[in-house]
Amino acid sequence: MDRHERYLQNLLGRGVYPRKELFVRLRRKGCERSTAEALLNRYEELGLIDDRAYAILFVDGHPDWSLRRIRDELRSRGVPSDLIVDAIEVADIDEEERAIRLAEGWRSVGIENRKIEGRLFRRGFPGDVVYRVLGDDVRRYDRPD
Repeated sequence: MDRHERYLQNLLGRGVYPRKELFVRLRRKGCERSTAEALLNRYEELGLIDDRAYAILFVDGHPDWSLRRIRDELRSRGVPSDLIVDAIEVADIDEEERAIRLAEGWRSVGIENRKIEGRLFRRGFPGDVVYRVLGDDVRRYDRPD
């Protein structure tokens, strides 16, 4: 077993990674492109690399993120679009319910709607969801023209 395979095993022993990220890490360690591809193919055949499982775990591990933010993050990590769609379908996410839960939690500790609005937008929730969750209160704020 060469040093690149040991490195790959070490990574996989510490967590779950998408194939693209493992490829990039191997290349950074000086592994030739063809060697990295061969290693990743072998480990994928063994079931040790599974982008579908990674996507499902990622979606489950980010219950406070919007669908858009989850999709964008998984895409940036190299997970194929069809696997992202599958993972989101498996999770059966109600985006509005997520936003309501977050807003209620923040309200319970005294955070103003104006600040909640910003937090929801930063987590990737679309405007229509944010405004439905917060109601007309958000639109009443005096904003500079």
